[in-house]
This record gives sequence, structure tokens and C-alpha cells, in this order.
Amino acid sequence: DDRLGKISAAAAADQRTDVLLIPLFQPLPGEPLRLDSALDAIDTGLGGALTRLLATSGFSGVLGDSVAATLPDGAPFASVAALGLGPAASFSSPRDLHARWGALI
Repeated sequence: DDRLGKISAAAAADQRTDVLLIPLFQPLPGEPLRLDSALDAIDTGLGGALTRLLATSGFSGVLGDSVAATLPDGAPFASVAALGLGPAASFSSPRDLHARWGALI
């Protein structure tokens, strides 16, 4: 059923979609928010727009924190939304992580 979308195994930087949802952990005290290698590649392709959005919005990665922006025409995504997952240490298993991510979206 195409109403549910399509699943792709292509690299994140090669995707084309309406909205890019980004789950981010809250960094440890005194550490900066960091993008993983897949998000870093996407950010590079967007000319650093993701890094600037996170830096200027006050996004902290606290559970439930969010920020969204519309991207310019020609970007591979119409918009991007980052959602805070809280501290990585608060997850006891990958299942717990998936459940929390599912609850947020």
C-alpha cells in the first residue's frame, strides 16, 4: 500500500522526502550536541543548515525538545525537524529507544 510510504536502504544523504525527522540525544553536561556521520553528510549537503538551525534555536536534545524549519527549494527535503530523545543513558535497550522515538513522532 503506497499510502504508508516506501522503505529504502539507500544512504540517508541520498534520500528525497518531504520531511526529514532527526532524533537526537541530549549531550552530557558540558559537551556539545553532535551529529552522527549520516547526519553530518546531510548537513554538508545542505551547506551547514542543520548545524545552524540547531545552534541558533537553543535545541538541547532534552526529551520532547523540538525544532523545525522549511528548507529552500532544491534541497532534498522540504523541511527538517529535530526531536530530543533525552540522555542516551536513559535507554535500557534498542526496543526502549524505538518505543520512545515512536511516541514522539
